[in-house]
Amino acid sequence: MSAQVIRLPGSCGGSTSDPAGSVSAPENSTVTFATANLEQSFAFPANTKHFCVMNQSATSPIIKASWQSGESATNFFTIIPGAVYNAPPQYISGSLTIYWQSNKILTSPDGLKVVSWT
Repeated sequence: MSAQVIRLPGSCGGSTSDPAGSVSAPENSTVTFATANLEQSFAFPANTKHFCVMNQSATSPIIKASWQSGESATNFFTIIPGAVYNAPPQYISGSLTIYWQSNKILTSPDGLKVVSWT
C-alpha cells in the first residue's frame, strides 16, 4: 500500500453533533513527540464512534500514521502541517489504536489535536 497524503483544511471538531448517532461530548487530547522518527501509539477511548486528528503546526512536521504497529515508517498515511484527518463516522466496538511518528520533535502547543466521540 502506498502512502496517502491527507490535505483537508479546517478544524477538528468541538461540536457534539455527529452523523454516527447519539454521541458523548467530545474528548480532547494533545499528542507531542519528544523524539523525531520514533513510533508511538495512541489508544482511542473504548467504543469510539467518530474521531479527527489535526496537525496544529503551521510549518512542520509531517506526521506518518498507520493502523499497524511497526508500520508508521513503511505503510502509512501522512497528516501534513495544518491538515485534519477526519475519520468517517463508525462504531468501533472495543479498542482502537493508531501508531504514528513525526519527522521532527513536536511539543505543545504545536502537537496533534485528537478529538473523539464515544
